[in-house]
This record gives sequence, C-alpha cells and structure tokens, in this order.
Amino acid sequence: MGNCLGPETPERVTSKEIELELMRLVKGNKNVTKLLLLGPGESGKSTIVKQLRIIYSNGFTRDEILSFKPNIHSNIILSISALLKAIIKSNQFDQLGDELKEHAQKLLSPDIFIMTELSPDLALSISLLWKHPLVKERFLMKSDVQIIDSAS
Repeated sequence: MGNCLGPETPERVTSKEIELELMRLVKGNKNVTKLLLLGPGESGKSTIVKQLRIIYSNGFTRDEILSFKPNIHSNIILSISALLKAIIKSNQFDQLGDELKEHAQKLLSPDIFIMTELSPDLALSISLLWKHPLVKERFLMKSDVQIIDSAS
C-alpha cells in the first residue's frame, strides 16, 4: 500500500515528535494541581508558597536559604530603626544613656536603609539596644510604629 498523505517529510517527522511530546506532558501533568494566589502586596502570597514547599517538599536548598539572608537583615535594621525613631518622637531618647545613644546613631544614619548585611558592629549595637527596657517597651506598643510583621 502506498502512503496516501505523500512521502514522510522532515516537517511531518518534526510535527509528530512535537505531538508525542505534548501528549507525554499532558499525561504527566494529570496529577499536578495548580493554585493561583491573588492579593495585594505584603498579604502573604509568597509565605504560603514557602510554607507549602517546606511541608510537602524537601524544603529549600542551601543557596535558597542564603538568598533570604539579606531580606532578614534588612528587616531587622528597618525595624530597630523604626523603634528608635518612635523613641525620639516621644522625647525619650535621652533615657538610653550616652553609650546606647552612640549605638542608636549608627542605626539612624540615612545610609542604614540601603544596608542588607549585618556587620558584627551593627549586630552588637542592635543587641545592646534590644536589651534596654525602653526599646522593648516601644516594641510592645508598636501600634504607633510601623514594623514589618515578620520582625515581630
């Protein structure tokens, strides 16, 4: 019998290969569930995906974990800076004492907002400030201070 569609051309061979690959993909995706997360910024869409990944997958690779580090450091810096600004606004800055005020000045510098890495010196300043009761008190009264949810 002859080929009623004509000879096998390279285009037909390529077309058949593509169709077979598409059928394999469709069969492979039958058990895949897709989820569309909608919502405004900072509403937790990424957090849900990360939690699902931790619960139902093998978690994160070392590189992925390290990629979170700058955001975490930045959140810490921004949060302690916001607390210090609230202390200044409420005229309580002098209660920190001279040594802690020097540490606070590092965190109130305009350049601090571009930092994504905690140097040992900066980490020490944050640690010492956090131990002061006034800073902890301002943190507990954070309704008037803008602190990122993940910092609390």
